[in-house]
Amino acid sequence: MNSQKVIVGTRGSKLALTQTNLILEEIKRLNPDVSFEIKIIKTKGDAGQVNNVGAFIKEIELALLNKEIDIAVHSLKDMPTEEPEGLIIAAITEREDVRDVLISKDNLCLKDLPSGAVIGTGSPRRIAQLKKMRNDLNIKYIQGNVDSRLQKMKDGEYDAIVLAAAGLSRLSMKNVVTEYLSIDDMVPAVGQGALAIQIREGEGEIKDIVGKVDHQPTREAVLPERYILSSLGGGCRAPIAAYAKVEGDKISIQGMYADESYGNLKKSNVNGEKKESIALAEQLSKQLRD
Repeated sequence: MNSQKVIVGTRGSKLALTQTNLILEEIKRLNPDVSFEIKIIKTKGDAGQVNNVGAFIKEIELALLNKEIDIAVHSLKDMPTEEPEGLIIAAITEREDVRDVLISKDNLCLKDLPSGAVIGTGSPRRIAQLKKMRNDLNIKYIQGNVDSRLQKMKDGEYDAIVLAAAGLSRLSMKNVVTEYLSIDDMVPAVGQGALAIQIREGEGEIKDIVGKVDHQPTREAVLPERYILSSLGGGCRAPIAAYAKVEGDKISIQGMYADESYGNLKKSNVNGEKKESIALAEQLSKQLRD
Protein backbone atom coordinates (compact mmCIF):
# COMPACT_ATOMS: atom_id res chain seq x y z
CA MET A 1 0.00 0.00 0.00
CA ASN A 2 1.45 3.39 -0.97
CA SER A 3 1.88 6.02 1.76
CA GLN A 4 -1.38 5.65 3.62
CA LYS A 5 -3.62 6.14 0.59
CA VAL A 6 -6.40 3.60 0.56
CA ILE A 7 -8.36 2.91 -2.64
CA VAL A 8 -11.99 2.07 -1.92
CA GLY A 9 -14.09 0.11 -4.42
CA THR A 10 -17.85 0.52 -4.61
CA ARG A 11 -20.76 0.46 -7.04
CA GLY A 12 -21.72 3.77 -8.60
CA SER A 13 -25.37 3.97 -7.56
CA LYS A 14 -26.43 6.88 -5.38
CA LEU A 15 -27.14 4.51 -2.50
CA ALA A 16 -23.81 2.65 -2.83
CA LEU A 17 -21.88 5.94 -2.89
CA THR A 18 -23.85 7.36 0.04
CA GLN A 19 -23.18 4.20 2.06
CA THR A 20 -19.48 4.24 1.17
CA ASN A 21 -19.13 7.90 2.13
CA LEU A 22 -20.92 7.31 5.45
CA ILE A 23 -18.48 4.51 6.31
CA LEU A 24 -15.45 6.51 5.14
CA GLU A 25 -16.40 9.48 7.32
CA GLU A 26 -16.33 7.20 10.33
CA ILE A 27 -13.06 5.48 9.29
CA LYS A 28 -11.40 8.87 8.64
CA ARG A 29 -12.47 10.12 12.04
CA LEU A 30 -10.74 7.13 13.63
CA ASN A 31 -7.72 7.22 11.27
CA PRO A 32 -7.01 10.94 10.62
CA ASP A 33 -3.64 10.25 8.92
CA VAL A 34 -5.05 8.06 6.18
CA SER A 35 -6.40 9.41 2.90
CA PHE A 36 -8.95 7.58 0.77
CA GLU A 37 -9.87 7.55 -2.88
CA ILE A 38 -13.14 6.07 -4.19
CA LYS A 39 -13.06 3.95 -7.32
CA ILE A 40 -16.42 3.13 -8.93
CA ILE A 41 -16.80 -0.37 -10.33
CA LYS A 42 -19.65 -1.47 -12.60
CA THR A 43 -21.16 -4.85 -11.72
CA LYS A 44 -23.40 -7.37 -13.49
CA GLY A 45 -26.19 -6.31 -11.14
CA ASP A 46 -25.85 -2.70 -12.32
CA ALA A 47 -26.15 -3.97 -15.88
CA GLY A 48 -29.47 -5.62 -14.97
CA GLN A 49 -28.25 -9.20 -14.50
CA VAL A 50 -29.59 -9.46 -10.97
CA ASN A 51 -30.35 -13.19 -11.04
CA ASN A 52 -26.74 -14.23 -10.51
CA VAL A 53 -25.74 -14.89 -6.92
CA GLY A 54 -23.32 -12.09 -6.01
CA ALA A 55 -24.45 -10.01 -9.02
CA PHE A 56 -23.63 -6.77 -7.21
CA ILE A 57 -20.23 -7.73 -5.85
CA LYS A 58 -18.30 -10.15 -8.12
CA GLU A 59 -16.51 -7.48 -10.17
CA ILE A 60 -15.62 -5.54 -7.02
CA GLU A 61 -14.15 -8.68 -5.43
CA LEU A 62 -12.12 -9.27 -8.57
CA ALA A 63 -10.71 -5.72 -8.39
CA LEU A 64 -9.78 -6.42 -4.77
CA LEU A 65 -8.02 -9.68 -5.62
CA ASN A 66 -6.21 -7.94 -8.51
CA LYS A 67 -5.03 -5.18 -6.12
CA GLU A 68 -6.79 -2.45 -8.09
CA ILE A 69 -8.50 -1.44 -4.82
CA ASP A 70 -7.58 -1.95 -1.14
CA ILE A 71 -11.02 -2.24 0.43
CA ALA A 72 -14.53 -2.89 -0.85
CA VAL A 73 -17.80 -1.69 0.63
CA HIS A 74 -20.87 -3.90 0.11
CA SER A 75 -24.40 -4.19 1.43
CA LEU A 76 -24.03 -7.36 3.49
CA LYS A 77 -27.32 -8.74 2.14
CA ASP A 78 -25.80 -8.78 -1.39
CA MET A 79 -22.90 -10.99 -0.28
CA PRO A 80 -23.03 -14.75 -0.89
CA THR A 81 -22.21 -16.84 2.19
CA GLU A 82 -19.21 -18.44 0.44
CA GLU A 83 -16.28 -16.04 0.58
CA PRO A 84 -13.75 -16.08 -2.26
CA GLU A 85 -10.35 -17.44 -1.30
CA GLY A 86 -7.99 -14.65 -0.28
CA LEU A 87 -10.70 -12.22 0.88
CA ILE A 88 -12.17 -11.60 4.33
CA ILE A 89 -14.87 -9.39 5.84
CA ALA A 90 -12.77 -7.13 8.06
CA ALA A 91 -15.66 -5.10 9.46
CA ILE A 92 -19.45 -5.18 9.67
CA THR A 93 -21.01 -1.84 10.53
CA GLU A 94 -23.72 -1.14 13.06
CA ARG A 95 -27.06 -2.12 11.61
CA GLU A 96 -29.60 0.39 10.33
CA ASP A 97 -33.36 -0.28 10.55
CA VAL A 98 -33.80 -3.88 9.32
CA ARG A 99 -37.45 -3.58 8.27
CA ASP A 100 -38.95 -3.49 4.81
CA VAL A 101 -41.27 -0.65 3.87
CA LEU A 102 -44.25 -0.24 1.60
CA ILE A 103 -44.45 2.87 -0.55
CA SER A 104 -47.80 3.28 -2.27
CA LYS A 105 -48.95 5.76 -4.85
CA ASP A 106 -52.17 6.62 -3.03
CA ASN A 107 -50.62 6.38 0.44
CA LEU A 108 -52.55 3.20 1.25
CA CYS A 109 -51.23 0.62 3.73
CA LEU A 110 -50.81 -2.99 2.58
CA LYS A 111 -54.12 -4.12 4.12
CA ASP A 112 -55.97 -1.27 2.37
CA LEU A 113 -54.65 -1.79 -1.17
CA PRO A 114 -57.51 -2.82 -3.47
CA SER A 115 -57.64 -6.42 -4.67
CA GLY A 116 -55.55 -6.80 -7.84
CA ALA A 117 -53.33 -3.80 -7.04
CA VAL A 118 -49.91 -4.08 -8.71
CA ILE A 119 -47.05 -4.27 -6.23
CA GLY A 120 -43.42 -4.16 -7.37
CA THR A 121 -40.52 -6.17 -5.96
CA GLY A 122 -37.64 -8.19 -7.38
CA SER A 123 -37.05 -10.24 -4.24
CA PRO A 124 -38.25 -13.86 -3.88
CA ARG A 125 -38.19 -13.40 -0.09
CA ARG A 126 -40.59 -10.46 -0.32
CA ILE A 127 -42.78 -12.14 -2.97
CA ALA A 128 -43.30 -15.25 -0.79
CA GLN A 129 -44.26 -13.21 2.28
CA LEU A 130 -46.47 -10.75 0.35
CA LYS A 131 -48.37 -13.69 -1.17
CA LYS A 132 -48.90 -15.04 2.35
CA MET A 133 -50.29 -11.70 3.55
CA ARG A 134 -52.27 -10.64 0.44
CA ASN A 135 -52.70 -13.40 -2.10
CA ASP A 136 -55.10 -11.20 -4.08
CA LEU A 137 -52.43 -8.66 -5.08
CA ASN A 138 -50.70 -8.70 -8.45
CA ILE A 139 -46.97 -8.94 -7.72
CA LYS A 140 -44.89 -7.66 -10.61
CA TYR A 141 -41.12 -7.78 -11.06
CA ILE A 142 -39.21 -4.51 -10.68
CA GLN A 143 -35.53 -3.61 -10.73
CA GLY A 144 -33.41 -0.48 -10.80
CA ASN A 145 -32.28 2.05 -8.22
CA VAL A 146 -34.55 3.69 -5.65
CA ASP A 147 -35.29 6.76 -7.79
CA SER A 148 -36.13 4.77 -10.93
CA ARG A 149 -38.45 2.46 -8.96
CA LEU A 150 -40.27 5.41 -7.42
CA GLN A 151 -40.59 6.97 -10.88
CA LYS A 152 -42.06 3.75 -12.33
CA MET A 153 -44.67 3.83 -9.56
CA LYS A 154 -45.45 7.51 -10.20
CA ASP A 155 -45.79 6.71 -13.90
CA GLY A 156 -48.53 4.23 -13.05
CA GLU A 157 -46.72 0.93 -13.70
CA TYR A 158 -47.17 -0.04 -10.04
CA ASP A 159 -49.60 0.88 -7.28
CA ALA A 160 -46.98 0.19 -4.61
CA ILE A 161 -43.39 -0.99 -4.19
CA VAL A 162 -41.49 -2.63 -1.33
CA LEU A 163 -37.98 -1.46 -0.40
CA ALA A 164 -35.56 -1.76 2.52
CA ALA A 165 -35.93 0.90 5.21
CA ALA A 166 -32.13 1.09 5.64
CA GLY A 167 -31.43 2.39 2.14
CA LEU A 168 -34.14 5.05 2.35
CA SER A 169 -32.85 6.13 5.74
CA ARG A 170 -29.28 6.49 4.44
CA LEU A 171 -30.57 8.47 1.44
CA SER A 172 -32.58 10.72 3.82
CA MET A 173 -35.78 9.62 2.06
CA LYS A 174 -37.87 8.34 4.98
CA ASN A 175 -40.54 10.84 3.92
CA VAL A 176 -41.62 8.58 1.01
CA VAL A 177 -42.53 5.64 3.29
CA THR A 178 -46.23 4.77 3.53
CA GLU A 179 -45.88 1.91 6.01
CA TYR A 180 -43.14 0.05 7.88
CA LEU A 181 -43.81 -3.69 7.61
CA SER A 182 -43.40 -5.62 10.86
CA ILE A 183 -40.53 -8.10 11.15
CA ASP A 184 -43.04 -10.86 11.97
CA ASP A 185 -44.97 -10.26 8.73
CA MET A 186 -41.93 -9.59 6.56
CA VAL A 187 -38.82 -11.29 7.96
CA PRO A 188 -35.84 -9.29 6.63
CA ALA A 189 -33.12 -10.49 4.27
CA VAL A 190 -30.04 -12.02 5.86
CA GLY A 191 -27.71 -9.16 6.80
CA GLN A 192 -30.27 -6.49 5.89
CA GLY A 193 -29.31 -3.03 7.17
CA ALA A 194 -25.63 -3.87 7.70
CA LEU A 195 -22.67 -2.90 5.52
CA ALA A 196 -19.57 -5.05 5.10
CA ILE A 197 -15.99 -3.98 4.45
CA GLN A 198 -14.02 -6.60 2.57
CA ILE A 199 -10.23 -6.70 2.28
CA ARG A 200 -7.48 -9.07 1.14
CA GLU A 201 -6.42 -11.64 3.68
CA GLY A 202 -3.14 -10.98 5.46
CA GLU A 203 -3.16 -7.20 5.07
CA GLY A 204 -2.72 -6.30 8.73
CA GLU A 205 -2.35 -2.56 8.23
CA ILE A 206 -5.59 -2.24 6.26
CA LYS A 207 -7.33 -4.56 8.71
CA ASP A 208 -6.33 -2.28 11.60
CA ILE A 209 -7.63 0.78 9.76
CA VAL A 210 -11.09 -0.59 8.90
CA GLY A 211 -11.45 -2.91 11.92
CA LYS A 212 -12.16 0.12 14.09
CA VAL A 213 -15.69 0.41 12.63
CA ASP A 214 -16.56 -3.26 13.25
CA HIS A 215 -19.74 -3.45 15.36
CA GLN A 216 -19.61 -6.59 17.50
CA PRO A 217 -23.36 -6.97 18.31
CA THR A 218 -24.22 -6.67 14.58
CA ARG A 219 -21.52 -9.20 13.66
CA GLU A 220 -22.84 -11.60 16.33
CA ALA A 221 -26.35 -11.30 14.88
CA VAL A 222 -25.54 -11.67 11.18
CA LEU A 223 -23.28 -14.73 11.53
CA PRO A 224 -26.13 -17.10 12.52
CA GLU A 225 -28.33 -15.47 9.85
CA ARG A 226 -25.71 -16.21 7.20
CA TYR A 227 -25.36 -19.74 8.56
CA ILE A 228 -29.11 -20.30 8.01
CA LEU A 229 -28.90 -18.98 4.45
CA SER A 230 -25.96 -21.24 3.73
CA SER A 231 -27.49 -24.36 5.30
CA LEU A 232 -30.80 -23.88 3.43
CA GLY A 233 -28.76 -23.72 0.24
CA GLY A 234 -29.91 -20.28 -0.79
CA GLY A 235 -28.16 -17.59 -2.72
CA CYS A 236 -29.71 -14.16 -2.62
CA ARG A 237 -32.42 -15.33 -5.06
CA ALA A 238 -34.08 -17.96 -2.85
CA PRO A 239 -37.18 -17.24 -0.70
CA ILE A 240 -35.19 -17.42 2.54
CA ALA A 241 -35.12 -14.88 5.35
CA ALA A 242 -33.50 -14.73 8.78
CA TYR A 243 -33.18 -12.09 11.44
CA ALA A 244 -31.25 -12.41 14.69
CA LYS A 245 -31.31 -10.00 17.59
CA VAL A 246 -28.65 -9.96 20.30
CA GLU A 247 -29.53 -8.65 23.76
CA GLY A 248 -26.84 -9.06 26.37
CA ASP A 249 -25.96 -12.77 26.52
CA LYS A 250 -29.18 -13.80 24.76
CA ILE A 251 -30.03 -14.15 21.10
CA SER A 252 -33.37 -14.62 19.31
CA ILE A 253 -33.51 -15.73 15.67
CA GLN A 254 -36.50 -15.66 13.31
CA GLY A 255 -36.52 -17.47 9.99
CA MET A 256 -38.67 -17.91 6.88
CA TYR A 257 -38.38 -20.48 4.11
CA ALA A 258 -40.57 -21.15 1.08
CA ASP A 259 -40.30 -23.30 -2.03
CA GLU A 260 -39.36 -22.01 -5.49
CA SER A 261 -43.01 -21.35 -6.36
CA TYR A 262 -43.36 -19.25 -3.18
CA GLY A 263 -45.67 -21.83 -1.60
CA ASN A 264 -45.29 -23.99 1.53
CA LEU A 265 -44.08 -20.95 3.41
CA LYS A 266 -42.84 -21.70 6.89
CA LYS A 267 -41.79 -19.34 9.67
CA SER A 268 -40.18 -20.30 12.93
CA ASN A 269 -38.01 -18.85 15.69
CA VAL A 270 -35.55 -19.92 18.37
CA ASN A 271 -34.15 -18.23 21.48
CA GLY A 272 -31.16 -19.03 23.62
CA GLU A 273 -27.67 -18.15 24.75
CA LYS A 274 -25.63 -15.98 22.40
CA LYS A 275 -22.66 -18.34 22.67
CA GLU A 276 -24.88 -21.10 21.20
CA SER A 277 -25.88 -18.97 18.19
CA ILE A 278 -24.67 -21.36 15.48
CA ALA A 279 -26.28 -24.39 17.15
CA LEU A 280 -29.52 -22.38 17.42
CA ALA A 281 -29.22 -21.40 13.74
CA GLU A 282 -28.78 -25.06 12.84
CA GLN A 283 -31.87 -25.97 14.90
CA LEU A 284 -33.91 -23.24 13.16
CA SER A 285 -32.72 -24.38 9.70
CA LYS A 286 -33.91 -27.93 10.48
CA GLN A 287 -37.32 -26.63 11.67
CA LEU A 288 -37.72 -24.61 8.47
CA ARG A 289 -36.55 -27.40 6.17
CA ASP A 290 -38.92 -29.91 7.75
